[in-house]
Amino acid sequence: MLTTSRARILIDPHLGEFSAGIRRRERACLHPADTQQVSLVLISHAHRDRLHLPSLRLIPRQAGLVVPPGCASLVKSLGFSAVAELAPGQTLAHADLTVTALAASHDGRRGLFGRRWRSSLGYLVQCGEETAYYAGDTAYFSGFAAIGHRFHPRVALLPIAGYQPPGQRSQHMSPLDVVHAFADLGAELLVPVGHGAFPMGYEPDHEPLAWLGQLCRERGIADRLLVLRPGETRELGRPNGG
Repeated sequence: MLTTSRARILIDPHLGEFSAGIRRRERACLHPADTQQVSLVLISHAHRDRLHLPSLRLIPRQAGLVVPPGCASLVKSLGFSAVAELAPGQTLAHADLTVTALAASHDGRRGLFGRRWRSSLGYLVQCGEETAYYAGDTAYFSGFAAIGHRFHPRVALLPIAGYQPPGQRSQHMSPLDVVHAFADLGAELLVPVGHGAFPMGYEPDHEPLAWLGQLCRERGIADRLLVLRPGETRELGRPNGG
């Protein structure tokens, strides 16, 4: 959840207790009052752990919904006031922020046997001078350097799990991939996401976060790693009060 003075954004909300029959390890920790204040929802791709219809039904219908190309038909029946399909490079103005859709390297089909092509996205959210980049689910790819060169995001929210067995890295990043992506982006702050709630791969539950912490210490960037536990909030601003 990203909150500004005029907007509250949820990205890939999954508030349920189960995904593909597997019980989540830690609760979503989102208070119902916060849910009712959501003004915009961003969906990175059509997989059921990201585009979770039961969770979207909990969001106020007056909120806006942004989905990748090919995904609007999946949410049409939910009755949101505005649904926008954004292709990479397209932007959306909302309240006091601007959202830019960015490319990701991930299979965006709805399910394992889905035949219809659907895109997969990351998002850059900008409010004044503050910028946060959410990569969605993605493998490591050259797009990180291009995003860093063009947008210089301050905060990078990058997924760190689902990399075992090794073939999974065609769709997901390992912590080693993440530190390389973080360097490519030139961001100031790294927030690991996509871990802890549901098993993404066959690596041990504790491994992604522990490995990432070790890598950041070895590279002297441990002070730029921000690990948020479920329900934890961090307020960010510039020294001038922005």
